[in-house]
Order: sequence, then C-alpha cells, then structure tokens
Amino acid sequence: MVRSPESDPKAHPFWYAQVLGIFHAIVTHSGPRSRNPHKQHSMHFLWVRWFGVEPGYRSGRCYARLPKVGFVPDNDPYAFGFLDPSFVIRGCHLIPAFASGKTSDLLSTDGPTAARIQGSVSDWANFYVSIFVDRDMFFRHLGGGIGHTDPIHADSAKSQEEGSDIEDNSKPRNDARYCATHAEFEQDSDDSSHNSDSDLDGPEARSDDDSTDDADGDENDIDDGENGTDDENLGYGNL
Repeated sequence: MVRSPESDPKAHPFWYAQVLGIFHAIVTHSGPRSRNPHKQHSMHFLWVRWFGVEPGYRSGRCYARLPKVGFVPDNDPYAFGFLDPSFVIRGCHLIPAFASGKTSDLLSTDGPTAARIQGSVSDWANFYVSIFVDRDMFFRHLGGGIGHTDPIHADSAKSQEEGSDIEDNSKPRNDARYCATHAEFEQDSDDSSHNSDSDLDGPEARSDDDSTDDADGDENDIDDGENGTDDENLGYGNL
C-alpha cells in the first residue's frame, strides 16, 4: 500500500500492489554523469504486480461500500513494476470479491508464473480493501490519524468523493444516521410550517374588542394562550 501520486481530487488516495519479490542488489553507476564508476552502492527494491481501482465503482462512507480493486491486465505496460521500499506505507488486507469469481483474462498464461500461487491458473477478478482490519488502517482511510499524512481531506472535492460529512445531494446516502437525522429534520420543518400557519390564523379569529384592548396596551387583557377556552387558544396552543 503506497500513497497515490495522482493529482486528480477524485482519485483514490492509495495504490495497492502484490509483492512478487524482494531484492537486494549491489550496483555501480558507470554512466556519463557518474562521479565514481567504480563505487558500489547497495540498492533495495520490490518487484510488484499492481492493482487498479475498479472502473465505475464508488466507495466511501456516503456509499457504505469498501474500496474495490483488481489486478491491472497484463497487456498494460504498468501491470508489473519495481518499487522503492521506502514508498510503502504498510501492508494491506485484501478480501476476494467472491461474487465476481475468478478469471484468467488478467494474466494470459497457463504456465508457472511468479505472479500466481503455485498451481493456480487464474486470479480473483476483484478484491475489497479491508479498511477495518485495524485502527491504523481505518484512520488511513478516514483521515485524522495522529502522525498520518492526511490524503482524505486534502481538499473539499476529495473529501466529498471519499465520503466526508460535506453534504452532496447528488450522491446516494446510505448512512442510516444521516437518513434518520434528515427525516427528523424534515418532520420538524413540516410541523413548524403547520404551526406557523396556525399562528397566523390566531389574530384573525380574535374579536375586534380584543384587538382594541391590545392596542391600548392593557397588560391584563393580553391573550397569552394560557387562559380562555380551547377555541380561543386555537392559534397559540403550540407556542
């Protein structure tokens, strides 16, 4: 699991790869810009098979779905590569998407290959990224972890794509708490509107004498909705 170098605010914040080999090499640089062509350098690198984000799939708290990835097809020039170990954030936990089944289309070979477990001739079509495997992983995707570089809330656009609390009515909301809160808010709004209409009817239902008394400023005659019959308090009973 490495930090994504993509600048698109809607891009997933991490890249994932399967480690096929760990290499330690002693190399010398004999190119035209070499300062010492005879000096040996120790180099460490990983041989990896890259995963790509599933096209057209959306994940995050707004969608209540885990990120989904799959192996990059072997006809893509970036299906395999070498990686500096210092770029690795940590190991990740991938869960096969069993409903999607297996396929051999992502790596067109039936012979032995380092990219597959010995004896296997196919790959899982997709994997889910388990963001709940531990607290550290959860905060990597949620953002706000102590000592973490926070890619989730780098800007508001990425926050919305990854499922932040910023409201976007164009996206489906599968969060039960969100739905319950907004349903209650809408109900309260309807009740408030109904009560407001009733309040407006109250003064019109009062007699001319009451209106005259109020205009004179007589405190004892002000109708506060606590005295009188139910009919008289029709417009003020909910205040």
